[in-house]
Amino acid sequence: MNFLRLFIILFLFVINLNATILLTDEEKQWISNNPIVKAGVDENWPPFDFVDNKRNYLGISSDYLSLISESTGLKFEIYSNKWSKVMSKIQAKEIDILACAANTEARREYLDFTSSYLDVDIVVVGKKNLNLKTFDDVQNYKVALPKGNFVHEKLKKRFPKIEFIFVKSNEEALKYVSYGKADVYIGNLPVVTYIINNNLLTNLQVKQKSDFEQAKLSIGVLKDKKILLSILNKALNNISKEKKQKIATKWILNDSTFTQDYNINLTKKEKDWLLSHGKINISGDSFWPPYSFLNKDGNYVGMVPDLVDLMVKKINLNIEYEHSLNWADTITSMKNRKLDMIDAISYSPSRAEFMNFSTKYFAAEIVIIGNKNNEKYISSLMKIKNKKIATVKGYSVIESISKDYPLLPDLIKVNSPLQGLRNLSNSQLDYFILDIPSFEYYSKAYGLSNLKIVGPTGYRYEYGFGILKEHKELVSIMNKLLNSISTDEKDEIYRKWIKIDYEEKIDYDLVWKIVVISFIILLGIIYWNRKLKIEIEEKEIAQEKLSESKDFVSAIMNSQLDIIVVTNGKEINQVNQAFNDVLNFKDLEEFKKEHKCISDMFDTKNYEDFLVPIKNGIVWIDEILNNPSKSYKVKILIKKKEYIFKVVASRIKNNRLLKTAVFHDITELENLYKDLIVAKDNALSAARHKSEFLANMSHEIRTPMNSVIGFTDLLEKEITNPIQRDYLSSIQKGGVALLAIINDILDLSKIEAGKMSINNESVNPKNLIMEVESIFHSKIVSKNVNFSIDIDNSIPDFIIIDSVRLRQILFNLIGNAIKFTEQGSITLKVQNLYKDSIKSKIDLVISIEDTGIGIEEKQLKNIFNAFEQQSNQDTKFGGTGLGLAICSKLVTMMNGDIYVESERGVGSTFTIYLKDIAVSSLGEQITTQKLDYSNIVFEKATILVVDDIEENRKLVKASLKEFDFKIVMAENGKVALDRLKNINIDLILMDLRMPILNGYEAARIIKNDNKFKNIPLVALTASVMGKDLEKVGEFGFDAYLRKPVIISDLIEKISEFLPYEFLNNTIDKESEDLKDLDLKLFNELIELLNGSLKEENREIKNKGDFLLIASFLDKLIEISSKVEIKLLSNYIEELKNNIDSFDIEKVDFLMNSYEELVDKLILMKNIKGNVKNG
Repeated sequence: MNFLRLFIILFLFVINLNATILLTDEEKQWISNNPIVKAGVDENWPPFDFVDNKRNYLGISSDYLSLISESTGLKFEIYSNKWSKVMSKIQAKEIDILACAANTEARREYLDFTSSYLDVDIVVVGKKNLNLKTFDDVQNYKVALPKGNFVHEKLKKRFPKIEFIFVKSNEEALKYVSYGKADVYIGNLPVVTYIINNNLLTNLQVKQKSDFEQAKLSIGVLKDKKILLSILNKALNNISKEKKQKIATKWILNDSTFTQDYNINLTKKEKDWLLSHGKINISGDSFWPPYSFLNKDGNYVGMVPDLVDLMVKKINLNIEYEHSLNWADTITSMKNRKLDMIDAISYSPSRAEFMNFSTKYFAAEIVIIGNKNNEKYISSLMKIKNKKIATVKGYSVIESISKDYPLLPDLIKVNSPLQGLRNLSNSQLDYFILDIPSFEYYSKAYGLSNLKIVGPTGYRYEYGFGILKEHKELVSIMNKLLNSISTDEKDEIYRKWIKIDYEEKIDYDLVWKIVVISFIILLGIIYWNRKLKIEIEEKEIAQEKLSESKDFVSAIMNSQLDIIVVTNGKEINQVNQAFNDVLNFKDLEEFKKEHKCISDMFDTKNYEDFLVPIKNGIVWIDEILNNPSKSYKVKILIKKKEYIFKVVASRIKNNRLLKTAVFHDITELENLYKDLIVAKDNALSAARHKSEFLANMSHEIRTPMNSVIGFTDLLEKEITNPIQRDYLSSIQKGGVALLAIINDILDLSKIEAGKMSINNESVNPKNLIMEVESIFHSKIVSKNVNFSIDIDNSIPDFIIIDSVRLRQILFNLIGNAIKFTEQGSITLKVQNLYKDSIKSKIDLVISIEDTGIGIEEKQLKNIFNAFEQQSNQDTKFGGTGLGLAICSKLVTMMNGDIYVESERGVGSTFTIYLKDIAVSSLGEQITTQKLDYSNIVFEKATILVVDDIEENRKLVKASLKEFDFKIVMAENGKVALDRLKNINIDLILMDLRMPILNGYEAARIIKNDNKFKNIPLVALTASVMGKDLEKVGEFGFDAYLRKPVIISDLIEKISEFLPYEFLNNTIDKESEDLKDLDLKLFNELIELLNGSLKEENREIKNKGDFLLIASFLDKLIEISSKVEIKLLSNYIEELKNNIDSFDIEKVDFLMNSYEELVDKLILMKNIKGNVKNG
């Protein structure tokens, strides 16, 4: 015995010698100057780095940082987030170190690494049925990995063509493999083991050990912190093997290497309850393998009964299982008080009404299961809302789904999982909702091979014991029993019922190492137990002395300004002086003449917001102690004035009954908070009224704009005088500009009022970009600016996005780029950030770069504010300053960000970053091209135009005069109904807001009449508010047009309902006109146009000199007189008219489109030559 004692003392002495680190003076000074080191950690990489539900930093790296802190005095400030964001932080030098990182070539560019403190194997994980013979086979499969993972670098280098699916965490990556969205996951073994066991991903298996060398996990240190690197290396080298082994054992090795004390310390109250209660009736689900079910002998077996048997043996509980017909019968028996306890049940609000719950002892993911007819991946239950979906009657997930998916039809309920799976297998159901372990068991046990997991539900079962409300002592007994069960015992039960096919060889070297380490630890435990006993005895003596010194305790309490009470929750034992001063009592004795406890003074009217003396049988101070993460307030009336206190509580050591509560006065803060809420509500109300005012004003202005823009469009065809056409052009431009301002104001007001919504649809992004370019084409040509488009080839063919809002954003940004760029170039670039076309979601990056006037740096921070413009911009370029504000708000609504980089005199780059855009497997609906109404002929038809404003009726009639339409007028809905009774109408164009009978009511009457219901009905409205457009469909309108109505839009809408024919193709008609033309003269003409005149055009088109352009026109007129070609004559006439009216923009456009004219004439010549030769 003496020898053993000496051995232990020497052993510990050696350990303590190693605890001293020899630091240089420079290193000590560095620590003094930099006591806090910022450390980045992955918030979801267990067991290495992770944070729990309370945001506490845990894991292997946490334990190592604690040891380093002890030996060096350094303190670590933890930054935890997704790994990709942590990597961004370290690259931006916003943190100092990575607490746990693999040493890779890419990272060594900006980081130095300490010596490794843990080496782990890299393994390949897949489904059990995956045939992976060698590690090289992984290149044929889709690999799921978190963003920024070091394994990605190694795989990409070795297998350049391998496909990746990037996710947010290792846990999500393994779930992707489990649900079939990816084939394999590659990562280190401890992480795999931890996540699979904690999430019950029982269909996964380690398939191969990778060929990569072991991952050497180190601390990554910024390259400019060499002294810190040296300190950390010394600290790591100073950590003993025993401490390293202890950390590894805690997080990685099986806890069977330690002996555990399973003595259950029951209180007298708990023991008395067991003696008085006698037999405890328990039941569960009799058809729930592998958790619990009845065997052929009628006995409950499974993982849960085995766990219960283990607990029974620990304190000889008198438990007897009662048979139930099914799960619903078990719940009913519990409600009717026929049972004391249910062995495995998850929490739900309805169940909490008649039972309490123990701590959870296992969890399982709930998934969607389909058969071979429905095996497409399901991302959400709403995707299958019209399908037959079932689950087991009485399962708590029914409540959760009903609450979270109110539009989902009620689930079909079956009596057992087996019944549901068989119905699914036989196609009596479309989908079945069940947890993974149950599905694994039934599908194998009953040969249901045509079923598979097709997606997650987003829910998981967390099971504990359900115990009758009145059995509070039984809750604490079961919790103590659960805490006494080791992980080893739980794993043994789990392996017994769910066998995982994982072959591994016994590593006897490791066994001997564990035995030796266990022996050393055992010796240490014996020593520390003896030392701990001595310390406890000393503390007990010190505690007795301290309790005798009440004056000392009172002095400490009385120094505090907050109220402090020592109480059991019902009576006060001790208070401080602040208690007497604030509550206006002389001393505690005077207080006790009126009250027993401070809780007697609590205001109990508002029990939802404030703490009350007793709630659900729990006294106020126990309520605080039972929920340490919650914040509690009380309201107390003192001298007819309300005071609000924040209350915290703590237990008193070695005293079960008494606790300490501290009351901090927050009355002024609460009043300030109320004032802020009122101010916020007033501000929101003002903003709402402002937006509604703007929306109504915009509506009133759009109505007369309908006449202004409509009639100017009609006049353009009638007026030939150059000066008059110039005046008309000014009116048109003014009208369009005013309409753009109105639309901007309306959009901004809709966004601020919360009335604008994002409507996603399947869109071809490449087509959308090219469509936007075509709209600006003439403007670009007229300014002679080089416009280029660069679209990433990896962008999917179809994505889910709001195409209307994306077009609006691009119109604003590209329009600005053209406006502010006089020369140079504009580049539109579209990228898929991760270059991965197989992903289910992408991040889309769109940038518009120009070489325009640029923006001053001081103005960049305000550029996205409403009504903001650059200094003096409005005098030259015009605009309201609303466009970029609207873009910014729309991008935010689409889950994106917008950035700008600019330099005055150099140019600007606007970048839109749209995140998590879903990839569509379905193409967009085929859209027709813009209709060329000058090239169509309508069949004879009668159209009824209904509008209370005469000018609007005249405008529609004038717009349609070129077609064979009979126009019938009506000034309101009542007159329209009279017209319908007497005239055969083919189409109705109807305003919405009219006196006597408005458009909505008229439409409802028309559509409810069998005689008229098939007549197409198109709404004409000046409103663009969402609620008005929704009403249009509800009242039976077949389509709508917004005022002011553009002629081309009107005709295109009519073409959807009335028959028409196309005229011949323009080029063909022109070619037909050339059939009698002399081919030799035509060739000579082409030679002149494509030769010297083309050179002259290139030389003068950008000079803006109208004399040179007029001279160029004269030459065209001269040569065209020799050969009559309509296409050339039209070009000459249009150029002449615009020179006469001094329309600079149109002249620029025509000069820049000259070469297109020549190309068309060459094409016509070739057609004529082919006809002649043929």
